[in-house]
Amino acid sequence: MTAPQPPHQTHWTVVLAAADGDPTAREAFAARYLPVARAYLGARWRGRPQMAALEDAVQEILTERLRDDGGVAALDRETKGSFRTFLADVVRGVAERTEAKEMAAKIDDAATAMVEATVAPSTAARLADEAQLRTVFDQAWARSIMQETADRLAAAAQAAGGAPARRSQLLHLHYHERQPLEQAAEGCGIAGDAAEREMALARAEFATILRRVVAERESCNEGELDRWCAELLVV
Repeated sequence: MTAPQPPHQTHWTVVLAAADGDPTAREAFAARYLPVARAYLGARWRGRPQMAALEDAVQEILTERLRDDGGVAALDRETKGSFRTFLADVVRGVAERTEAKEMAAKIDDAATAMVEATVAPSTAARLADEAQLRTVFDQAWARSIMQETADRLAAAAQAAGGAPARRSQLLHLHYHERQPLEQAAEGCGIAGDAAEREMALARAEFATILRRVVAERESCNEGELDRWCAELLVV
């Protein structure tokens, strides 16, 4: 179960509080965003020696890069921009530092350095690799948004009980458990002839919370927000 965030807090509120050492904010940051970092680093280092340092690198993001003398130090706290871009830059920076340390440890003399320089990937290859890795990051980021939205919807539905709780369960069974709508409705105690209507309401409730989550995470205008939500809601 992920750590809950107060609904009035933006993701920048959380990251700045985490940087200041707030334990609840750090727990929330770790639960939401370290899986995104782990997915990126795992894809970047698959089959490479750095994979052994993956968990250390993930922890560095939390314990070092969030400090005021780390990645947060570069922030303009009034116009912070996209949280996703900030996190991607932090994760990539940690990856590059880890790789630089690994390379430095291997270079014992100038001859070794010259050999490695001759087999280094071209700039075009590096850019292509980075584009693929950014896709991995963005996919993990999207999954984290959808999971947070589902968590918020489930928490609100549980608090409300009754029909909202049944709709939340219906949504989970149909989309997460992949049950046919009729079977999912039966499992939730929803009459068959009401299944379509209740599903439409559940999707609308999900979309409302999704828009709120995306707005908190992304610095974007209304049109961009519409596009983000439409892409995420494609099933």
